Amino acid sequence: MLTRRMTGSKLSAEFVLCYILAIERKLFQLFDYQKNKEWHMSETAHCRTLDKVTVGLLGVGEIGGKVAKTCKERGMKVIGLVRSLDTGKNRTPDVDVYLTYEKLPKLLEESDYICCLLPSTQETRNILSGDMLAHCHRKRGVLISIGRGDVVDEESIVKAIRNKWIGGAVLDVFPEEPLHAGSPLWSLPDVYITPHISGWSVAPQFKEEMVDEFVSKFRIYQSGKPLSHIIDWEKGY
Repeated sequence: MLTRRMTGSKLSAEFVLCYILAIERKLFQLFDYQKNKEWHMSETAHCRTLDKVTVGLLGVGEIGGKVAKTCKERGMKVIGLVRSLDTGKNRTPDVDVYLTYEKLPKLLEESDYICCLLPSTQETRNILSGDMLAHCHRKRGVLISIGRGDVVDEESIVKAIRNKWIGGAVLDVFPEEPLHAGSPLWSLPDVYITPHISGWSVAPQFKEEMVDEFVSKFRIYQSGKPLSHIIDWEKGY
């Protein structure tokens, strides 16, 4: 079985950049002020340029690599969390510092945005649950979760927001979908919920790209050449 990567990685990277820019430039506050016909210059003009931002990526596969490139091209510092520091693996130059899983607290402490792209495996399930997000407290980083929903449970995100460990959360994936109507996440401040669409589009452009990608891989398969993006069932992704 193969995975669809090319189209999804571009969309995911733009999704991450979109929310970083929106939060940095106070767009959500500006929308609220507009609704209330309020004019606040000093509060909403307090922003920094992207070259002062550090992004921590949990997972640096194909999607993570695209996110890293998108962030690095705009001057951001990029920290990447990986399973091992095996130098034999391909490593993107767009990541400034690589850390292994046991160094997760360090990544959380140093990142302004924590972008979770991890697959669902025995190693990664609930990796951010419990009090792990307390390590974000110094910078109050914003969690952007677009990988798999079971890397952190709902209660842990709620606790992190209420305790002001994190400055907000952009949540595109959840342990159970759709997110139930009774969840406190819907109404917590600085939490932005999207319906699992960070790497998905039904626009004609992307349908055509998916067909082209399928045809290309099928021809490679017919020729007997090795395929890329094959799922490793032992690893779980």
